[in-house]
Amino acid sequence: MSHQPSAILQYHSPQVLYERGTRCLRVLMPRMATSRQGDVMHRYARVLWLAAIVAGLFSAGNRPATAQTKDDPFIGRWVLDRARSEFSGNVPERRITIFELTPAGIKHITETVIANGSTDRIEYTAKYDEKDVPISNSFLWQVSLKRTDPRTIVRSGKVMGMVVETSTRTVSADGKTLTITTNGTNGGAEYSSVQVFTREKT
Repeated sequence: MSHQPSAILQYHSPQVLYERGTRCLRVLMPRMATSRQGDVMHRYARVLWLAAIVAGLFSAGNRPATAQTKDDPFIGRWVLDRARSEFSGNVPERRITIFELTPAGIKHITETVIANGSTDRIEYTAKYDEKDVPISNSFLWQVSLKRTDPRTIVRSGKVMGMVVETSTRTVSADGKTLTITTNGTNGGAEYSSVQVFTREKT
């Protein structure tokens, strides 16, 4: 059984709140005019109206950033800092990871130069809705994304419907550093890494 969010928790723009507050005052004013305490009630209604607007603005600034927007801190090109990164296996010669905003969601491309000079390119496009999507050039069959806060994304990787990899990506508060912590199993062998990327200057 699905549960719809309570109306009082839904976000409304300040303009909507203003219009609703104005309509409410128009209804209350004639009634308050007949009351000996009309002046007090009028001031009280105005306080409630202003409080509703402030609450709406506060909610707008704190609601979960689950949607893909151009202001997403992950959007951009990131270059691997090999000196600050740790790998259980071979360390890439060079790695660039790119997050692009598209109508279909976040397009994530990772280009890696390995020791022999060849380049691997892994790519997928997903939304922050935890729905599985295909991934190219990877032993993983599918991946899904979940946004836990505005600066953190958790990617789950699956093989035959089973989660075999978890990758947590976090952008620093200043927006300059991306850290990707990965743990998984491939063919029975465990692997892990902590990759630190710096934002490429444009």
